[in-house]
Amino acid sequence: MKGHYFLHNTDLSKPLVSVVMTIFNGDRFLAQSINCVINQTYQNWELLVIENGSKDRSVEILNQTDDARIKKHLFHDNIGRTPALQFGLEHALGKYVAVLDADDLCADTRLVEQVDFLESHEEVMVAGTWFDEIDSAGEITQERRPPTENLSIIDMMAFSNPILHSSSMFRRIEAIQVGGYEEKYKYGADTNLWVALMAVGDAAIIPKNLASYRMYPENLTNQKNYAKEVYRDGFLVYQRAARELPISNSARRRNRHTVTACEVLLGRALVRENRIVEGCWHIFRGLFRDPVGVIRSNRVRSLIGLPERSN
Repeated sequence: MKGHYFLHNTDLSKPLVSVVMTIFNGDRFLAQSINCVINQTYQNWELLVIENGSKDRSVEILNQTDDARIKKHLFHDNIGRTPALQFGLEHALGKYVAVLDADDLCADTRLVEQVDFLESHEEVMVAGTWFDEIDSAGEITQERRPPTENLSIIDMMAFSNPILHSSSMFRRIEAIQVGGYEEKYKYGADTNLWVALMAVGDAAIIPKNLASYRMYPENLTNQKNYAKEVYRDGFLVYQRAARELPISNSARRRNRHTVTACEVLLGRALVRENRIVEGCWHIFRGLFRDPVGVIRSNRVRSLIGLPERSN
């Protein structure tokens, strides 16, 4: 791939687990995230680090790591997060692929817990875990305990992604066979991959807190800057979930509400970019399809000055 060079390679025996980490200007928390992998009680892993054209000290920090299992792929220019994830998937050697973002953390027992689970549950294509949201100082701000059983996960996938990307471990060959990280999704590529894997097998969430997702001002600002892509991806992925997964009737109703809200919010984002005709078309189509879904959406309610609904 143009602009890429391979910084470090080894002749190690084939690892069972490939951990994929993409980086873009991630020097603030990068060393902590890498150490989470190095300190795992399970040791038969490789860490594929895809450095995506950072302008900060990320490369310098990577150069300070000398573990032979860390394979560093550096790009001179940012190729996009989804292509970087797909690059990692295609270059992974393990039977299983785990993900850890460069600002997230995981427990030292994460890999061994997930390997043991997947080795004993051949029907499961992807396994996540419970997780905490943490701030920039690493303090817990919220506990996240999504459902653990396959049918409950399927239902939730119709309107919200219960499998945190940085808590996931999935089967590499099967992930490649269903299309991997599709480039058309900028922020929903992981959710789309879970839907695709759940269409051919089961999903599970291990009921242990094995991951921490970092929420901090720069992270939230980045999400707001790409609201259009977030809503577009949600609109497309949740539609796919309704088509391909055996969701319950109650989940199907929530799916319709969520898809409608995503489309209306997508339309609003397009209008704000002066794409008036396209934006209004999405807004009116969403309103016509499911006006109840619009009113039920807390994001839409906040935009028009209504109080949030309690779940």
